[in-house]
Amino acid sequence: MGRGRRRGGDRSGGRRVSAGSGPRFRTVQLDELERVPLEKGCWRPGAGLPPSPFEFWYAAIPASEAGDHERAYEIVAEGLEHYPEHGTLHYVLGCEAALSGRRAEALDHLRIGFANDPRARTWAESDSDLDALRGDPEFPR
Repeated sequence: MGRGRRRGGDRSGGRRVSAGSGPRFRTVQLDELERVPLEKGCWRPGAGLPPSPFEFWYAAIPASEAGDHERAYEIVAEGLEHYPEHGTLHYVLGCEAALSGRRAEALDHLRIGFANDPRARTWAESDSDLDALRGDPEFPR
């Protein structure tokens, strides 16, 4: 793209935002966005976005590797505020709860993780974090 040319929109100097294409989308003036009620989870220009789910379990790695599984659990659990049904977050919480000796919590998180992310079952087959739970009759299969 050449220097001085803007991406998208028109060249009239009007500030426009296009939200995709098709019958559900239209181009609007930016000031119009302030008057449009947005559904929960929608992004508004200038608003910060929540961290992505992986950032929560990534931030917990140092605590987990140091053996502070309670702290790692707390860090990952913060992600549920933004992604309450995220399967991988629940899987990681299940692992940290298991390593903390919190059997019931671990099993609850694993059930949600398995239901919401089919890959979690495969991970659990060989994840040493779950060794203490794998023989449990309530371990989700």
